[in-house]
Amino acid sequence: MLGDFTARRIIHSPHSGVGRRKDVMDMATVSGITDNDPALRAIRDALEAYKRQFPGSKGDAYRRNPGSIRVKIIDDRFAGMSKSRRHDEEWDFLGARATEDNMAEVSSLVLLPTNELESSLANMEFEGARPTQA
Repeated sequence: MLGDFTARRIIHSPHSGVGRRKDVMDMATVSGITDNDPALRAIRDALEAYKRQFPGSKGDAYRRNPGSIRVKIIDDRFAGMSKSRRHDEEWDFLGARATEDNMAEVSSLVLLPTNELESSLANMEFEGARPTQA
């Protein structure tokens, strides 16, 4: 569930994969930020700065696999804005607050106003994400 700014870290399990039981796959998900993931922490810190600058916005970040962090920001400022403009502005915002190496791990940047949440396939995929095999 998307709260203010939350971040979750998905870890890998030998039991996660296609055709596995849902209860086994759920065991592979660990909530919260850990100190041993500096890239995810840096992205989360950048999201916190975004929240301070744009009150009412919401966001989420999680690690999909060892080389992939996915980020989502919900902000009604995006309504009527082209997707390319959204990405340009938010990539610059996050990149000014996280290192180039941290940003290189961002594989997905989902930027939506509230009114696009239900119709967005990217949002549905983000919400239903599972860890990939390492």
